[in-house]
Amino acid sequence: MTTINKQTQQEIVENMIKADGYISRNWCLQNYISCLNAIIYNIKKEKKWDLRGKYYCYTNSIGKKCRDYRYYWHKNPVQVSLL
Repeated sequence: MTTINKQTQQEIVENMIKADGYISRNWCLQNYISCLNAIIYNIKKEKKWDLRGKYYCYTNSIGKKCRDYRYYWHKNPVQVSLL
C-alpha cells in the first residue's frame, strides 16, 4: 500500500512562505487554494508569524503589466533569531 502525503492548505501555504519568504494570491488560486486570507489569519493567530501583504506589479512573458497580492515575512524568524 502506498502512503500519500496529504498536506492541508494551511500547511502548503506555511511551507511556501518558509521556502520563498512570501505567498502569492495568484499562485494559490492556480493551485485551488481560494481562502488565502483566512489561512493567513489563522497562521498569524496560531503561530504568531509577522506577515504583511502588499501588491506586487510585474510584466509577464508577453509584455503585459500584471498585479498580484503577496503575503510576505515582515521579519523573517530565522533572521531575527540569528541577531
